[in-house]
Amino acid sequence: MADSARPVLYVNVYIKDASQAVKSQVEEKISQKRLPGPLKERLAKRAAKVAADLITASKIVEKMAPKMAEEMPIKMKPKGLTVHVGEVFREGPFFVLQLQVVHVDTIVMAEAVRLQEEEDGETMTVQCLKQFFGTIGSRNQDALETNYLPRIIQSKMGDSMGDMLSSELAEKGLEAEAEVLPEALQARFFFPFLQQIRESEAKSKKGPLANLRKK
Repeated sequence: MADSARPVLYVNVYIKDASQAVKSQVEEKISQKRLPGPLKERLAKRAAKVAADLITASKIVEKMAPKMAEEMPIKMKPKGLTVHVGEVFREGPFFVLQLQVVHVDTIVMAEAVRLQEEEDGETMTVQCLKQFFGTIGSRNQDALETNYLPRIIQSKMGDSMGDMLSSELAEKGLEAEAEVLPEALQARFFFPFLQQIRESEAKSKKGPLANLRKK
């Protein structure tokens, strides 16, 4: 559970179109069946179209929102980040997660960076951190990792997290838009965006986020 006395981030995700992802999954399953080539191809196309019409973006979101809230802390743990994530809103193809960084393990974070750059051996960054924490003591290290660094790291996450999420969803065949915002900006973004989604869903499948950003 998030600490109400500390700031949070809001992860806004809008699934504009899930048809390609659904089609790909259906076609892959049918391709594994033992059927004549031409028949398999016709069956795959028909089944994929039917499935895409039945399984809407809203249906995808029903499973995606709680799953993302559950998996996000697990994915961030190896990077040295302990986060609390919870679903706070869901309507149709749009959902919002609340994220709060509660602890930063600086040694694990530095090690994660090192592993991306080198295959073995410690970098000077890791060595210096260990020496630094040995100097300041465990009490000050805990205060740094629990109070100060989580706020700093969290304030920087929104800059790239939205684009990263959009790219990950695109790799899964989902046409999606994501925006990660601090509390101070969430309300101004959320209400106009939700209204545009409602209007857009009533008229077409075109996402409103691009138009909203131009204003």
